[in-house]
Amino acid sequence: MLNALVTDANAGATPVVGIAPHSASSEPRVAGRDAQNARLAFLADQAQLGLFSAGGLVTLFGGILIVAICLGRILKTEGSLNCKRLGWNLRGDVG
Repeated sequence: MLNALVTDANAGATPVVGIAPHSASSEPRVAGRDAQNARLAFLADQAQLGLFSAGGLVTLFGGILIVAICLGRILKTEGSLNCKRLGWNLRGDVG
């Protein structure tokens, strides 16, 4: 949604902030315009972030979090099943 928001705010162009234009000017350009004229430039692709945008980073970290949670649940379940199968008592319950 963040990527769609910034693209829609900039007339359908995906802005990139922090890359010098091909002209003689040293001002960075955003979607063919000066960087200061871009709307929601903080959500655009950023050269300082390796051309990632805020939306891209949120998506990346969210995906990593989902994989980590699922992996933790799988390992917890598999470990519990293996301990029961071996007859180990990990909770201190007797019986």
